Amino acid sequence: MRPFTSRTARLSALILKMFLGLFFVVSAWAKLIDIDRFELYIYSFQLLSLHTSFLTARMVIVFELLVGIGLLSNIFNRWVNICTVTMLAAFTFFLGHALLIGRTDSCRCMGAWVDLNPAYSLLKNAVLLLLMIPVSRLQPWPWRPRWYIWMPVVSAIVVSVFVRSSPDNWLFRPDTESRHSHPLSAAVAPDGVLASLHLYQGRHAVLFLTPGCRYCHLADMKITAIQKRNHLDSTAFCYLLPGGSSSPVTLPGGAVSFSHPAVRLPDSLFIRLSGGIRPLLILLSDGRVSVVSHYRNIDEEQIVTFFRAK
Repeated sequence: MRPFTSRTARLSALILKMFLGLFFVVSAWAKLIDIDRFELYIYSFQLLSLHTSFLTARMVIVFELLVGIGLLSNIFNRWVNICTVTMLAAFTFFLGHALLIGRTDSCRCMGAWVDLNPAYSLLKNAVLLLLMIPVSRLQPWPWRPRWYIWMPVVSAIVVSVFVRSSPDNWLFRPDTESRHSHPLSAAVAPDGVLASLHLYQGRHAVLFLTPGCRYCHLADMKITAIQKRNHLDSTAFCYLLPGGSSSPVTLPGGAVSFSHPAVRLPDSLFIRLSGGIRPLLILLSDGRVSVVSHYRNIDEEQIVTFFRAK
């Protein structure tokens, strides 16, 4: 495109470019501080594995940060403009897919700061693409940094994102050491306090949750997505909650904002079995504890292998 000849037009385009750059930096930061929900949103489409979703979420944030900083710096205009339009086109395609399959929940495009469904986010992208028209005509600054200047900046951005929020599977592993001494094995035995739940036969996933806990709801979302993506038997998943009377009380799915049916336990029993930790996932095989996982080390591959083992 022909560059601007008017000083006012150049200044207006520069202001627009600074606005776009700042917008993408803020958007990336909002995703980063709400990374748990953003990575689960990506995973919920059941196109990628849980671990790949962790990595994809962070690479999207890195790319958006680089685009934002590139716009703010007003250098390498041709490449930055191409990357910006490509990124917006990819976001638009993804959101269009979400809209076509009937998704109306927040796309997490602005993290927890602004609740945008796919339709509103598509409108936002259309406005941003229109703003790119005058921005693309702007001439870059005459100074062009050498590779040994901009490469460390790019590396620092990538490293900072992964240090600020490393993928869970990089740092955490499910616990298989404490399974032999876990009190849940005795509780689910035929003569135990939870015998009525019939967890002493077959393979089951038991999740300890509390309704007011943010990470408990995220764990519910993660477990439900794993179950649906891998076509696991939903009846094999049991949620245990505190706040019950002297005996377990079964609640239907959705009664306490969780996806699967839940059982309320007396507070003292819930604390004794969970150790006061929630969310806590325990995999049971014929009443024996096989794996103990907290929110950060829930492993999709391990859960699928556990349920499909002969």
